[in-house]
Amino acid sequence: MKLCINCKHYILEDGVKTPDLGRCAQNRSISLVTGVEPSTNTLPFCKVHRLSHEPCGVDGKLWEDKEASHV
Repeated sequence: MKLCINCKHYILEDGVKTPDLGRCAQNRSISLVTGVEPSTNTLPFCKVHRLSHEPCGVDGKLWEDKEASHV
């Protein structure tokens, strides 16, 4: 099952304790002027991206496995 919490695009802001409030950084773009990433507040919630009419959908079309740490 493709769970957002196991996706490399899943971000949970510091201080947020509810995993359901995670955000999707799949389309996160870096400013070509300043080189700064946009605030996490501007990213869509994963719950929204997983709605049937949204980009990722119920099937998790944008889901990618987190890279394994070799430490």
